[in-house]
Amino acid sequence: VIINNDGEIVIGDCSNHRIQTFKMDGNFVRMFGKKGEGINRFDCPAYVAQDKQGNYYVSDDQHFIQVFDKNWDFIMKLG
Repeated sequence: VIINNDGEIVIGDCSNHRIQTFKMDGNFVRMFGKKGEGINRFDCPAYVAQDKQGNYYVSDDQHFIQVFDKNWDFIMKLG
């Protein structure tokens, strides 16, 4: 769980293989990702981080890190 640069709560939803974002008051903002292998797909995305530029870093059980911009558009894969 992180608080992103926009003050939203970002959760790595491992059980449902997706990322979820909420406003600080608990209102739902978005869901991102699906179960599976490869780009924009996750297998238990347990770790999420965001840098100063707004890019997200997501790691899961696929043994690499996916990097997305602040709009969740894929940038690259690390590892």
